[in-house]
Amino acid sequence: MLNEALNQLDVDQYENIAYVTGRRLWSCPYSFERTASSKGAVMVQNCHVYFEGTVRCNEKNNFNDTYFSMKTDDMKDYAKYSVDRLDELSDKHISSEINLYEFVHEKNLSYEILDWLGIVRNEWERSGNTRDLNNFHVC
Repeated sequence: MLNEALNQLDVDQYENIAYVTGRRLWSCPYSFERTASSKGAVMVQNCHVYFEGTVRCNEKNNFNDTYFSMKTDDMKDYAKYSVDRLDELSDKHISSEINLYEFVHEKNLSYEILDWLGIVRNEWERSGNTRDLNNFHVC
């Protein structure tokens, strides 16, 4: 989808492009403001803070890809990189989070990590109960 969107838009007029996973309502401008002021080529997010106080960060070789931004040329390269690997990603069960991580590290891109995205998410699978407030976290 990213590759197709980039093919249909004139993105060269922008310094950065932000990718936002669907099914979210963004009411906090923090991630976009940080992207605009970023000195790095890539902005990613890595931790969740649960309402009950638990902090969970990705400890594997991946980034959370709910939101990430890149300099325009890097985002175009990332889209091509991803499209060229679709079969490999599927065959080897490589997640989109790992794909993003591998691209950033293979290309040796500088990156900054957002403390949070400013969105609330119900990770209901955590307890299996959609009304359990301990499932909610700030991304």
